[in-house]
Amino acid sequence: MPKSEKSFKSSLGSVLIELGEPANGLIVDLFCSSDFAIPVYNFVAISAAFLAFSFYLPTLDQEVEGEFVDLLEPIRIPGCSSVRPDDLVDPARNQKTDEYKSLLICVSRLPLSAGFILNSWEDLEPIPLKALRENPFFKKPNIFPVGPIIKSKEYQVIDDSIPDQCLAWLDKQPVESIYKV
Repeated sequence: MPKSEKSFKSSLGSVLIELGEPANGLIVDLFCSSDFAIPVYNFVAISAAFLAFSFYLPTLDQEVEGEFVDLLEPIRIPGCSSVRPDDLVDPARNQKTDEYKSLLICVSRLPLSAGFILNSWEDLEPIPLKALRENPFFKKPNIFPVGPIIKSKEYQVIDDSIPDQCLAWLDKQPVESIYKV
């Protein structure tokens, strides 16, 4: 395990202990390890299609000799639409780079996740969502499309006491009246 990952896990463990309650789960992004003693859910801000590709990348890495961008045929992802090699995300275009190696390590850990929270919805991506849920290749991970999540506007907090006011309001609410994920 890289030193930075050990440091992160140690820091996170300290924070969880300070909370005083056992955590029910942890939401992380694609680039965070899923190897914790509590359920870990990955938040995928890109798309269900990208998640399906991410699950498939370690298999693709094993099966294809040479560079993916040199393939003459589109890449067939189980249960999903094919992807043209030219349309691959930049880190997946050249397997010799450190970016590719880091991406491969991250996506290789995806099966360790308890589930995936996606910035997508059924009507937008019915094919990849169905594939992720039903195609045996993906081992039916828990998929929670919650999108669209959009940034509606920029705002600046002028009053630094607002976070404290929010926490004070939360503390005054009846027990279990606010859903805890």
